Amino acid sequence: MHPAGLPEWTRRAVPVALLLGVVGLLVSLAGRTRQVRADFVFNNGSEPSSLDPHAVTGLPEGRVLQFLYEGLVVPHPRTLEPLPGVAESWDVSPDGRTYVFHLRPDARWSNGDPVTAADFEWSFRRLLDPETGSSYAYQLWLVRGARAFSTQVGDDGRTTVPWEQVGVRALDEATLRIDLESPAPYFLGLLAHHAL
Repeated sequence: MHPAGLPEWTRRAVPVALLLGVVGLLVSLAGRTRQVRADFVFNNGSEPSSLDPHAVTGLPEGRVLQFLYEGLVVPHPRTLEPLPGVAESWDVSPDGRTYVFHLRPDARWSNGDPVTAADFEWSFRRLLDPETGSSYAYQLWLVRGARAFSTQVGDDGRTTVPWEQVGVRALDEATLRIDLESPAPYFLGLLAHHAL
């Protein structure tokens, strides 16, 4: 017997038992903690080369842009039919050549500023501008004057056509008018593309 009155094996077992008890307690507590869920997991296959909707042409970028930006219309998830996006409604003239979009009053940029019809006019002008060099500018060529604005350039590389000849106008903060060269029943579907 040990001078303290306990057998040698007991003296060595007590610290080991205490250590095992502490380890067991820690494992038990760790098992009870909830792991924080990720809000969003998205496997895109590769890194996007840009997030500029007028510059990108690849699928990885297009997928990300669909999450970042909302156009006037959005595609239905199953049928791909155009649904209201930033535009809560629209009117089409009887001849099918004029579209008037009415923007949602609650549409906001990420900083809280309202999304306006002027924002869409600016974006369409930038898309068509030959200096931007967008591969998707042609998608708006069915808009009155858009092809000429996009393709008629001077020696300096700038368009020679005034923007006023293009059929895109912000009528007020929440109303955008687009005039087409001729009726195009697929026009609303085009507006769901990330470049538009």
